[in-house]
Amino acid sequence: MKLIIYTSLFLAFIFQGHSQKNINLMIGISNTYSLNIMPTFNSYSGTNISVGSQIETKKGNFNILGTYQFSGNYSRGTVFSLQSHLLGIIFQYRILSNKRRFSPFFEIKGLTEVGTNYKNGYMSIDYWFPSIYPEEFSKWVYSSRFYVGTPFVGNLLLGCDIRLTGGLHLNISAGYGLRVMQTRYADWLYDPVPPKEEIYKKPVKTRNFQMLDVQLGISYAFSFKKKK
Repeated sequence: MKLIIYTSLFLAFIFQGHSQKNINLMIGISNTYSLNIMPTFNSYSGTNISVGSQIETKKGNFNILGTYQFSGNYSRGTVFSLQSHLLGIIFQYRILSNKRRFSPFFEIKGLTEVGTNYKNGYMSIDYWFPSIYPEEFSKWVYSSRFYVGTPFVGNLLLGCDIRLTGGLHLNISAGYGLRVMQTRYADWLYDPVPPKEEIYKKPVKTRNFQMLDVQLGISYAFSFKKKK
């Protein structure tokens, strides 16, 4: 509910006083690097492909984009062992008009995982990063977390947008990220791993990770306005 209220206020602020506007088709590609500073130091990299609309006004630009992200982990030697396909939406606001070469901008992005190669894969019990093997308590007792999914990834970024030429823009930004992950925990006797049916019976635990995000992207806006 709070997100809906804040988004509504955000849109009202942007469109207030913008009586003249042009709507352009916009495409973009970017890469987001996310680092959990504490306590796990897990990191992730995601490549975003986005398509949507740019609303161009005299005072600034508002972009609303649908986006696909391919994401993978950079944790402790298991690079991209956990891969995720995510879909979501991006809201961007360029504070100054396109006539200015440089302008600050901010971005709000929300994603949810729609596919992964790591369903029920081993995860570290304490640090929640992908693991090749379960943890062994003794000669006969094993335990592990098992990956369930990433229902939400969010970013709040602030940066600089640079107009290179025409509708081509480069943007650099940094800010706060939130990554919500879910796992199941199980322990068992002997090897092999318990059947998947037994894993599914275990309760799902959710954990929120606070992230530091850095993003580099490029975008192009196609104008359909007729030249006079």
